[in-house]
Amino acid sequence: MLIFFMLAGSGLMIQYSATNTMLQTFVEDDKRSRVLSFFLLSMMGTAPFGSLIIGFFSEHYGLKNTLTISGLLCIGASFLFLKKAKVINKNLSLHYRDWE
Repeated sequence: MLIFFMLAGSGLMIQYSATNTMLQTFVEDDKRSRVLSFFLLSMMGTAPFGSLIIGFFSEHYGLKNTLTISGLLCIGASFLFLKKAKVINKNLSLHYRDWE
């Protein structure tokens, strides 16, 4: 179980730093502070609400069921992201060519 927590933590750090780098690279200078503040709010500001929701469901349905459902939701979100990854990469590559 500890290995899975280490993998999840590593994945979160990689995702956070990649998103932060992408935002700072591609967002225009005059809009960068607004975009980054919204990004930080969405990443860090919603964590307490997620903790409340997980706590509520684990109290009513059990920790094992809650973590299973949370894991399945994360896997589903990963598949949705993979489905959209080609479009995202195409848009980023077009923007990157304009940026050079």
